[in-house]
Amino acid sequence: MPMRPFPLIFIFSIVFGLVACSTAEPQTVIELDTMPTVTPRIVYVTPTREATPIATFALETQIATSVPDVPTGTPDFSAELAMCTSTLTNLYTEASENCLGEPSGFFCNGGLPPNATARGNVANVSSSMGLLGSLVPIDVVASVETSGLMTNNSGGLMWVRLPDPIDVNALLLGRMTLTDITASDVNLPDWQAISVVTDDTIPTSSCTVQPYSTFVVQGPWGNATNIAINGISVELRGSLAIQTHGLETVLIALEGESLLNIFGERRVLVAGQQLRVPYADRTFRQPSGAPDAVELLNYAYIEHLPIPLLDRPVLLPQPAVVEADGNVNLRSEPSIDSQRLAEIPPGIKMSIIAMNPERTWYHVRLPNGDIGWMRADLVTGDIGTIDLTYDVTPVPPDRFGDASNSAMVVAPTGANLRVDPDVQFEVIRVLPEGTQVEILARSPYSPFVKVDTGTEIGWLALITLETTTVVQFLPVDYVVRLPPGPTATPSFTFGGGHAYPDPRSGN
Repeated sequence: MPMRPFPLIFIFSIVFGLVACSTAEPQTVIELDTMPTVTPRIVYVTPTREATPIATFALETQIATSVPDVPTGTPDFSAELAMCTSTLTNLYTEASENCLGEPSGFFCNGGLPPNATARGNVANVSSSMGLLGSLVPIDVVASVETSGLMTNNSGGLMWVRLPDPIDVNALLLGRMTLTDITASDVNLPDWQAISVVTDDTIPTSSCTVQPYSTFVVQGPWGNATNIAINGISVELRGSLAIQTHGLETVLIALEGESLLNIFGERRVLVAGQQLRVPYADRTFRQPSGAPDAVELLNYAYIEHLPIPLLDRPVLLPQPAVVEADGNVNLRSEPSIDSQRLAEIPPGIKMSIIAMNPERTWYHVRLPNGDIGWMRADLVTGDIGTIDLTYDVTPVPPDRFGDASNSAMVVAPTGANLRVDPDVQFEVIRVLPEGTQVEILARSPYSPFVKVDTGTEIGWLALITLETTTVVQFLPVDYVVRLPPGPTATPSFTFGGGHAYPDPRSGN
């Protein structure tokens, strides 16, 4: 087995905008305070002239928190459900602790040993990949076959991280076969073209939290990358879930907007949508014809995906693609009395995460990752059945196991612990390299996080920390001072609060 390299650093960078003070009269935003009957009453909300934090996050979880009542006369699967939940949690936790934060260019096994086919004369690839947490270079592997979940109190779970120029991170969840089908006579890197065949068995009714076998691919945030999947040319801008059902490949957009090309026909797929592509056989090497039109996603296919396992966790969309009907306020809670996070103009495509129980507000996600609440009657678009509801924004899921909110200072000269989240604020003290801290919250306007050192609390720049924390899922601390002077606006290179291997290299 190749020697395990030191893992590269996963680090996060948050991108926020800060609205500058204006002397001009701000634009009026229309917001309805009641659902319209015949003649709706209109409330005019005037934004303040003070600098206002924009594009913050209010986040939620999509993990079931209770078991529904079992109707009379039906089997009681509560014991089986508890057992399967425990098994999956143990699998996800062990996999996270062994494979999150590992470098590009390798397969990392987080579950049962896969069956692997070596490339060329390389020996013992299956044995090498069988060790939990093993790192095997992608250039010695031709194909892998993983086991189904809930197999021998474990399951198939593996990551593959393809380096530049492909620059794709992928998760193999459950039973599937992944094969490199890149033609040998073209000047392309290994794994530029792949075939993926997932088990299309429906999860059993006694284990309702078990996800479908799924291959999830993620491109670099804010940039496009190209990869061919099952004969489909994909310009990937975000995250796609790939499943095979019968003689179809189903591509489901979890975030962003991707461009698909099949036999010269182009399809744009945005979060909340899916595309079904037909095949003549289950080798899934080449489509048998043009796909149908893009449609709203089937939420049952992705409902139980363990999103904390993704290198860049995303909150799952409901079947909908919408936009604001005019300039509409994005708020922190489903109430016109809650904090206004941003003013969203029309034309920006958004996905829906959930609704409030009264179905008068949507919890929406913007293309740049920002999340908040918007009046349902001020939103238009293609909207399917929204089953997920809540009236208070819930706490989002954290990483499994020890890959949680811990962090370590990695700045060679130390990191400045500050009283508020900007370099213009005073320094409490300098934390030396290697200092362990707990991350508590994030800034509403800058790439800083609030930390607890064990003896004091302050703010550190994210770039000074090594962590696997999902910064996007941290609560926002609004009770902070605004900078006394203008502050630099970060670029969107790394995206809002997402993880990237070794950001210090510019990747």
